[in-house]
Amino acid sequence: MRSERKHEQNIPRTDSLSADHIAHHILTLYALAAPPAILQKQYDDNKSYQRPTLPLETRVVQDLNDHSKYHDYLENEKYYPDFLVFFQQEIDKKGWEAVINEYVLKGDELADDMLARMYAGEYIQGTWQT
Repeated sequence: MRSERKHEQNIPRTDSLSADHIAHHILTLYALAAPPAILQKQYDDNKSYQRPTLPLETRVVQDLNDHSKYHDYLENEKYYPDFLVFFQQEIDKKGWEAVINEYVLKGDELADDMLARMYAGEYIQGTWQT
């Protein structure tokens, strides 16, 4: 499943803008001790309506390191893969605890904005799924 595409995680929506619940579906089956063959079958049955992964823009990933440019990319779903890779790299370098502290709990403008976005309706589902 995950090895099928680089950066398999996608924006939590399908083309029709309805919620993408494949992650919830698979995790529920896993929690219920479904064997690997069932997990794969259910994933295969549901992947047809998933949106293709958006292209990665490495320039944007680099720009996200500059906090003055960070807000230029917010609220545009085409940058989702760039944010995903950026935060994966940050976690690899600093650990998840330090990243949460820096980008959510630090108390500066960037962290306060991110904290508010996490609890502002449409953003919370994306937080749960990543």
